[in-house]
Amino acid sequence: MENTSEYRKNLQEQFPRAPEQWNKAGGARETTPKRTGVLRPVKGGRRWLALPSPADYTETGLRPPDTSWPDTRPVYPRTPHRPLQELSGWRYTVDEWRKAWKHMTRWQDVTVEGLKKDLTDMHCHVRVIAIATCASGAVNRPSPELNPSKEAALRGGIQAMTAEVQPVPEELQPLLRAALADPSDRVRFAAALCQYAMGAGNAMAREILQGALSDSALGRDADSWAAAQCLALEGEGSAAVVQRLISQLFDTDVEGDREQATALLARLTNTTTVVRSLLAEKLNSGNWRERTLSCHTLARLQGSFNKDLTNKLTFLMWNDWHSKVRQAAAQTLGRMGLGKEVHDELR
Repeated sequence: MENTSEYRKNLQEQFPRAPEQWNKAGGARETTPKRTGVLRPVKGGRRWLALPSPADYTETGLRPPDTSWPDTRPVYPRTPHRPLQELSGWRYTVDEWRKAWKHMTRWQDVTVEGLKKDLTDMHCHVRVIAIATCASGAVNRPSPELNPSKEAALRGGIQAMTAEVQPVPEELQPLLRAALADPSDRVRFAAALCQYAMGAGNAMAREILQGALSDSALGRDADSWAAAQCLALEGEGSAAVVQRLISQLFDTDVEGDREQATALLARLTNTTTVVRSLLAEKLNSGNWRERTLSCHTLARLQGSFNKDLTNKLTFLMWNDWHSKVRQAAAQTLGRMGLGKEVHDELR
């Protein structure tokens, strides 16, 4: 035990006694029982007469083990896992999609042989879990940097350059590409998501993700949300992608989803004007929370705004009935560099 306490067991005496005991008591020669390969059950358990009582076995020679000696085993430096910082958006996309479908297999606990077996399994859910695990490993791959190895540490801590880590082992990549033509639509979507997470998106994977944008009406909000994130991260600013991002921004209560949607909308501002147009429509909403959120999102967009949007924000700053909407509109105008117009209105 941790406190090295010693106890004596108070058990009932065994009757009848074993042959080894009564032979020894009668003065007979002690015989060693023959051991057989088969262990037979022992009948008649000995009952407890009382609870174990504290005892001191130091007089009889039984001492607790001494653990005060120093540990002489070599200590190797453990390199902390540092995933690529530029894959943070992809990491959030894959992790949230896996959480939504309860695919929680850790990529650290699988092997290449096991994944190869699962990718060719007859059950579609096994193939989906294997592909999701590959996607998780691809977005969590470590960054190529100087890391001390064990041999270098033994030689004095000399650092060795680690080779660039591939997103997925080469022997798994043909199986993942073949999964794009799988009969199951869930397997095809998981394969398309994995291809984009690996940075190897193609026309077939893009077509699958574009078709999944309308799956929210079929009860697959997680798939449509993940598809919109993948396409937006690749720079596609179509109206369907922007509409799905804005829908997620205004309909969810998860702070991480709102932050991800806002960051992707800000990235797409340089390639399309649909973002500003759809957010400007939300300024006319009857819900003051939507108007406030639209103002905050517009403040994070890049580029200049047109005169109509500026006039709308100025109108909300002065005439909206809710104080938070007025405050958000004023802050948006200030972040847009239109503080002079606000100052002129105050004069």
